[in-house]
Amino acid sequence: ERTQWTFGARSLQMDLALRDCGLCLAGLRNTSTARTREYGRGSNSCEMAHLWPGAGWRLVSDEIAAVMESGRATLQVSVTIEDDGVRLTVRARVYPGTSVIRLSTQIANTGTRPRTILSRPFQVPLFSAQDDFSLRWMAGGHAAQDQGQMFCEPIGTDYSRSLRSTATGEYSPWLVFQRNQAPGDGLMVALDFLGQWEMSVVRHQGGHVNLATYTRYPDQLDLQPGLTIEFPAITVAAFQGDLDDLGTRLYDWQYLYRWDCTNPDYFARTRSLTWWFYCSRNLQEQFTARLAGLNMAIEPFSEVGYEILWDDAGWSSYPGWPPDNYGSVFSNTYEGPDFARTQRYLRKKDMKWLLWFAGMPTDALLDTKV
Repeated sequence: ERTQWTFGARSLQMDLALRDCGLCLAGLRNTSTARTREYGRGSNSCEMAHLWPGAGWRLVSDEIAAVMESGRATLQVSVTIEDDGVRLTVRARVYPGTSVIRLSTQIANTGTRPRTILSRPFQVPLFSAQDDFSLRWMAGGHAAQDQGQMFCEPIGTDYSRSLRSTATGEYSPWLVFQRNQAPGDGLMVALDFLGQWEMSVVRHQGGHVNLATYTRYPDQLDLQPGLTIEFPAITVAAFQGDLDDLGTRLYDWQYLYRWDCTNPDYFARTRSLTWWFYCSRNLQEQFTARLAGLNMAIEPFSEVGYEILWDDAGWSSYPGWPPDNYGSVFSNTYEGPDFARTQRYLRKKDMKWLLWFAGMPTDALLDTKV
């Protein structure tokens, strides 16, 4: 009966091991450098044990299979363990020729009573006390001055950084760890989740650098007998040198293996940004003017080859008399005009309409307007 599994892509290798505390990350190696860099040396970390504590985990099955993505074969390692009516399956997807491995976790209640599961799909000590790394993260797509700004700070002897966000509003759901000395190797860890999430990095008294990811809210999930939940995938990528190297490796992986996940109606199409009103004081006139302006703009935009009409900021009504400032476009009502005619015109021009609202439209509002 196997108790350890080793697998890897071109520049990233990983070991999983079944120990008394559960299924653990026993090894993580970056082979993109001249000398292989092993992370978390001396760590006896239990990556998945937090999902259900206890020392009674037993191996149910393991499997190695080829799985197709975007017409290319990947390698998937699946390990299933069970303890006291809780079945845990970890799947590691390896992408040949890349520096990327993706981990997903599935939990099933095979018992007869409800179980409470922490909403924490990934927790692991990534780096040892000897590793000197900095942490990088990026602000999200909000309207503050630091929109899209990347931050960086060294991970000191005592360190704590926690990022919380909804989708990519406050922050982007990924972190980059990079060595402060040559060869500048490191890892990117991304949480594939666009709900409410948290990623935290903690180090105490120069010990291991611990990473935990959470899908909030709720903080705990009640799993009824016979039900199964699957946590969002974790993407791990290795790189060396600088962030340009990381970007190149991620783009190579995406174009090779993730192309089928794109929407061809919108992805990589040229976009033209239209004008918009500064303030919506005269709502009906502005709806009329905007639609007229859009229809007039569609003709020249389609002539020069634009494929998407990007209509930004202001499709909302204001409750009462709005203030004469930019903030009036962010009112919390979303009633707009009948968009169907403009949509029909756009379809004639083989263009899509990317439309901004100040929040989510009310239920069924757009059912007859698109």
